[in-house]
Amino acid sequence: MRIIHIAETLGSGLLEYVIQITRHLPEDEHIVVFGNALEGRRATASVLQEFKAKFPLPNVQLRQWEEVQREVKPIPDLKSIWSLRKLLKELGPFDVVHLHSSKAGFIGRLLFFVTRRKEKLFYTPNGAPFLRLDVTMSKRKFFAQLERVAHSLAGEILCCSKSEYEAYVEQGMKPLGYINNGTETTPEGATHLPGQPSKITICTTGRLSNQKNPTLFNQIAQAFTGDTRIEFVWIGEGELRSEITSPNIRITGWLTKEQVRQELLNSQVYLSSALWEGLPFAVLEAMSCGKALLLKRAVGNVDLVEEGVNGHLYDSAQQAINLLYSWLENPGVITQMGKASLHLCARQFNAQANFSKMRELYQGNSAVVTT
Repeated sequence: MRIIHIAETLGSGLLEYVIQITRHLPEDEHIVVFGNALEGRRATASVLQEFKAKFPLPNVQLRQWEEVQREVKPIPDLKSIWSLRKLLKELGPFDVVHLHSSKAGFIGRLLFFVTRRKEKLFYTPNGAPFLRLDVTMSKRKFFAQLERVAHSLAGEILCCSKSEYEAYVEQGMKPLGYINNGTETTPEGATHLPGQPSKITICTTGRLSNQKNPTLFNQIAQAFTGDTRIEFVWIGEGELRSEITSPNIRITGWLTKEQVRQELLNSQVYLSSALWEGLPFAVLEAMSCGKALLLKRAVGNVDLVEEGVNGHLYDSAQQAINLLYSWLENPGVITQMGKASLHLCARQFNAQANFSKMRELYQGNSAVVTT
C-alpha cells in the first residue's frame, strides 16, 4: 500500500506516532507530508537531514507542505488547501491518507469533500483541540464546532486512546474507534531499580509549554525544597523555562532518545502536570522503564493508571504533594508500582501489537476498539 501521512507540524508525541506507524508497517510505502516546523524548528536543509534520520526505513519519503500554518488564518488557509490539492495530485496514486493533528485534519477532510476523492481517509487528533485548557471556553467551543463540521464532510476519526474516543462521543461525534498508542518494553525497566532507593527522583519529559503546565510541576516541587530525600528533573526545554523557579528542579535541556531513557531509568517516579493529552508517549516510555506514575487527571493520562496499582491520578497540587509524602514514608510501594507499570505497558500498550493493527485498518478490516 501507499500511505500518505499529513500534519501541519511534526514534533514530540505526534512525530513519535508517525514514526511508530512507519516502523511497524515496513512492507508499505509511507509519504510524510509536513509544514515548515519540525519539533519547533524551521525546516532548513540541515534540520531536514536530521529529521529524516529519525525514520529508519528506506520506504519513507518526506515532502514539505510549505504554505500551511498552525494558526487559523482564512487567506493562508485557502492557499494551503490549494497547495495540498496540488501536492496530492503529484503524489498519486495512493491507497490511504492519514491526517494527524487538528489543522491538517480539518483541511484534509474539507479537501476530500470538495474534490470528492475516494481514497480511504483517517484522522487522528492525538490531543483533541477542544480539550485545550490554555484557551478560553469560547475558543474550545469553536474548536469543537470545527471538528463536528469536518467530521460531517469526509473520513473517519481514529482516536489514540479510550478517553479521547469518549471525549469525541461526548461532543456529539462518532469516531470509528481507537487504537492505543504503544511503546517497546525491555527487561531493563524491571531490573534497574533496587529494592528501596535512598533518594527518590521525580521526573517528567516534554516541552516547557502551556500544555505541559510547568507552573504546577514547580508548585509541587517547591513543597519539598530542602528535603534531601527527593529531587525533581524536567527532561526537555521550552518557552516557559522561566516558570521553573524551585531550586530542587534540574532542567536537562533537549536530550537524545537514549539520554532520555537513561534519565528515566535513573528515576523512580514519573510526574505529569499536563493539562490535556491524547495518549502520551512520554508516559508510555516511563512505564516501559518501570516507573510509578503520578499523573494529573486528564484525557489520555486516565488510560495509563490503574489506581493504587501502578500509581495515582491527582486533581490538585496538594493532592500530589500528599501522595509523594506518603511514598517517601514507604518507598517500597514505589518499586511495586513501577513493576506494575511495566507489566501494564507490556499487556495493553505494546507498540508491535497496537500499531500492527493499523495495517488491518488501512486494508478495510476492523481493528479498532469502541468500548
